[in-house]
Amino acid sequence: MWFAGDLKRRVVIEQPREAVNALGETTLTWVVYATTWASVEGLNAREIVQSGRQQSVISYKVRMRRVPGITTRMRLRWNGGVLNVQSVLYRGPQLEDIELLCAEEAD
Repeated sequence: MWFAGDLKRRVVIEQPREAVNALGETTLTWVVYATTWASVEGLNAREIVQSGRQQSVISYKVRMRRVPGITTRMRLRWNGGVLNVQSVLYRGPQLEDIELLCAEEAD
């Protein structure tokens, strides 16, 4: 368990939503699901080559108070970047806290 003073970073949780544009094409948009305070801790970084291009993947552990309904289809916006939710773990005696493992991809 952690304390409110540990949750110093403001994060925006977004969920995907499909929309139809003027041409009738289905597009993926992101809408705000919740905004909350969190602790964001960098875990590691690695370089990968995917589709012939090199990119960095940075892993983070994000801790926050319980926000019902968070899934691995969601993402976080924090510090100008996008963190894709990889796993969701509920913690605490009443499952009142959430720990997310997230990945940020950068070119």
